[in-house]
Amino acid sequence: MPPEPVRRGKPQVSGAGTTRHRFAILALLLFVFTFMLQSNEVAATTGLLNQVGSGQLLWVWAGGMASVMLTATLYALIVDRYQRVQLVGWAALVGAAAYLLVWCLFALALPLVLVYLAYYCVIVQHMAVLPLAIWTLGTDAFAVGEARRFFPWLVIMSLGGGLAGNAAAALLALVGLPGPQPTLLLNVGLGLALGLALPLLVRGTAIRSRQDRSTGSPWQTLQVGLAFLRQVPAFRYLSLIVVAISAGYTTIEYVFLSDLRAAFPSVEALQSFYGLFKVATLLAILLLQLFATPYLSRLEFKQVFAVMPSTLLLVLLLALLLPGLAVVVAGNFLARVVLQRVELPARKSFQALVPDERRGRVGAFLDGVLYPGGAMLGMALIGVMLGLGGAGLLAEARRWYLSAVLLLLGGALWAAIRFRQTYETGLLDWRLQRKRQRHDLLQKLDF
Repeated sequence: MPPEPVRRGKPQVSGAGTTRHRFAILALLLFVFTFMLQSNEVAATTGLLNQVGSGQLLWVWAGGMASVMLTATLYALIVDRYQRVQLVGWAALVGAAAYLLVWCLFALALPLVLVYLAYYCVIVQHMAVLPLAIWTLGTDAFAVGEARRFFPWLVIMSLGGGLAGNAAAALLALVGLPGPQPTLLLNVGLGLALGLALPLLVRGTAIRSRQDRSTGSPWQTLQVGLAFLRQVPAFRYLSLIVVAISAGYTTIEYVFLSDLRAAFPSVEALQSFYGLFKVATLLAILLLQLFATPYLSRLEFKQVFAVMPSTLLLVLLLALLLPGLAVVVAGNFLARVVLQRVELPARKSFQALVPDERRGRVGAFLDGVLYPGGAMLGMALIGVMLGLGGAGLLAEARRWYLSAVLLLLGGALWAAIRFRQTYETGLLDWRLQRKRQRHDLLQKLDF
């Protein structure tokens, strides 16, 4: 039974709660959520590479991203009509049920290829819905100035959960419980605990969110988020940047996994290297948070959104000019670090500008529609070039799809320049007006 919608347009307030209490709740949610995803992702990725192979990986990814877009669209219909805490709790419970279903598929000894495909689809669905719900809850819990201070630390708590999840997956194998089944059962328990305990955790905490009172058709509801991105200049150019960096990141990830599969043919070697690589990446991000935050905080919003396209442009250009496993591994490492430490917290903090009653739908379009749409665009470019190469119509398909994605990233840099030019005037748009003074708002909007 779904939660009862809140129809009044007044902010919903739960108790008085301190800022520290709100931060602790969100940090716990992100830690547990990322633990669940990362522990499952190790088993799912290595299983897909060994059971399906890198040649079929694009089809699996495309199916997963298409399902993410559908889920995010459905999520956008309800996100601004219900209290965010309820949405997070229900998402955790549904995720636990989905992981239990995958465990049953393994227990029934169905064909492993189909089971791993289902496993991957469940992970990407959970990855699409819970971040949208949790980060939207975070933008409700903190004002823009608070979000600027706390969101990078919330990202670090999420990374800490990732470290723990990777370590847990390795530990289960070391104690004689390898394979996906023990990991799945562990995460079923965590999802149930998260969903059932959340109402108790938020009791007495001040989390305000303004619910939408409109009662239009589903298409009209979705148009609200789409219209906001189209009509506000800063968000329009940010949308173009998100699509391009998603395509670029998908491309370097495909090259990375394909090269790993060729270099490490055995399951044990592949899983060991991949797990250690992820741990090293997360540790690098944590070190950046500890030692580089004062320097990164000097980047304003109008500058920061050019960092990820520039990074991907460099990484893919090196992969094009200097092919080899070491270059690809280093490039993927750099792309992951910049995405998690610079681009993601900046994008989430910037979304705090969106009015409460539209914030969820705008976030759903950016993270749940445009981002997977960009990934599918990257997959389509790779697939077309590989298909032409397989038919003998194109030599060196890898060189061609890398070149095509480089052009997309060039377009992202142009969008970043336009974002900078329209940044301050765009923020004065009536759609971004809040109760605080415009001057105070602009003073707070540095990253």
